[in-house]
Amino acid sequence: MRRGVVVAGVILALGLSATAAQAKLEGPFRDGFVRGAQDSCLKSQKGQPANAQISAPLLSGYCTCSANFIADNSTPDKMLLAAGDIQRGSPPAWLADLSKEAAKFCVVHLRDYVPSSQQ
Repeated sequence: MRRGVVVAGVILALGLSATAAQAKLEGPFRDGFVRGAQDSCLKSQKGQPANAQISAPLLSGYCTCSANFIADNSTPDKMLLAAGDIQRGSPPAWLADLSKEAAKFCVVHLRDYVPSSQQ
């Protein structure tokens, strides 16, 4: 769960500046989360033998989609509370479920996240 450790680090680093009143991830908090989640996802996806023949632009597009989907459907408070669980390698059920929803969404909408020259 390397991805989780990187994501947790980003959450902790940026989460302390988020206010409790925020209802959604936005601004630097969101940007940091998305960047960290994309990087972690890409490392994880490239490490999967089943993805060995998939092009880097497609994997990158999938990870961009996934990171944004999770960011769009999370709050700073929930992500900060989940950070400890993620660091321990056991993300909360809501985040695991959200990741599954992201995967389904991103498979359907992958073309929207890949440059047309790579399709």
